[in-house]
Order: sequence, then structure tokens, then C-alpha cells
Amino acid sequence: FASHESPSSYLHKLDGRDAAAEILVRVTDTAYVGKKLPWLPPPTFFRAELLALKLNGEKAFTPVSGKVMVRAEEAAPFYGDFLVLNGTFRLPGQECLYRSTAVYPDSVSPAGERREVLGFDYDAYLKNRGIRRIFYASEYEKCDGELNFLQRGYRLILRGRERILAAVTAPIRDDENKGMIAALLFGCPQGVDHEARRSFIFSGTVHIFTVSGLHVGIVALLVGLLLRGVP
Repeated sequence: FASHESPSSYLHKLDGRDAAAEILVRVTDTAYVGKKLPWLPPPTFFRAELLALKLNGEKAFTPVSGKVMVRAEEAAPFYGDFLVLNGTFRLPGQECLYRSTAVYPDSVSPAGERREVLGFDYDAYLKNRGIRRIFYASEYEKCDGELNFLQRGYRLILRGRERILAAVTAPIRDDENKGMIAALLFGCPQGVDHEARRSFIFSGTVHIFTVSGLHVGIVALLVGLLLRGVP
């Protein structure tokens, strides 16, 4: 990472420490589908491109670059939205799902490097995606920004996906089944809750959530149905 970081990377300003800051980001996460589907909750975290940074005590924003993972309670931004967020950068080392714990007479703490069967290293997960920090936002607001042609086009495609998802799931009454369809066919992983995810992992069938021949076959079938009237 050190050899590939741009001189404008926000990591240089953080200097390896946690820090309070105000940041300007462009949302790059495609999992959100807006507020029109109340049965599909927003993901806990969303990916974003960091555009400008103002550390606590500084008077002006500094243009920067880099990817960041953001946690903002009750936020439901859409791909391409520009947001100004107040909060803190934190190292992701302690963000570890299913971490084993040790209970002592006067405290509860992580039990070293020991993990349960479902061990998940969130730090490694982020680094594999080129993300080095998590930003915990306490306040946020939308702001204006300019998207390029491809970003505007992709935003329109995702709006179309939202309408198709709403139409496909409209006849289904059970929210759990709706969420499964959203995860399997529309790329919205938040459709599968924690307990369902555990069941898929234990049963060895979690691979169905990755892009595979099954998904390619489904897309081919849908395209074939749409084009069946074409000679």
C-alpha cells in the first residue's frame, strides 16, 4: 500500500492515527436502492470516494483522494450522491465480526487471535478492497457535486434496477423472501440478515451469493424472454 499511495492520499494527513474530521465524499456503493423499498434496510457501512478533508482544528478543506468505508446511522445515500460528514476516522483492526471473547471477573475482552468457526477479519476485508480507514459519521448532509458521463449513466441504470426490483417483489408478501431475491439477483447483500447468513455459511451453500454460472444462466434466461419476439 505504501508504494502505491498517491501523494494526495488522505492517509498521509492522518499520519497513522485516529482523527476527528469533516469530509466530503462521493458515494460509490451500489447496494443502496433508496427509500422506496422499506423492507430492504440500508447496509451498515457504505463505500465512498473521499474528495476533501478538514481535520479537527483546520479552517479549510484540503483536496485529497482515496477510498473510505463510512458508517452513518440511518443514512440511505444513493450511488453518486455527494455528502459532507462530521465524525472520526478509526483504524479498522477491532472491527471483527464473530470475534471470540473472554469473560473475566471484572471485564470482557477479545480473546487474542482466537476465532470462532465463522471468523471474519474485517481489517483484511477492507485492505483487499483498497480501503484503509473507517469513518464514523455523527452528522451528515447532502451537497451538490458534478458527476461525469459514465457516473450519471450508471446512476440511471441503478434507478432502473430499483424499479425492476420493486416490480419483481411486489407480489411477494414475505419480506425475508423479498430480501433473498434482492441479494441473489440484484446485488443487494443487505437483503440477507445475520441469522440467514450464518445458516448459509454452516450449510456450505454461501457460494450461491457469488457471481457464478447460476447468475449468468438467470440473466440469459431473462434476456431470452425479453427478446423472444425478435427474429
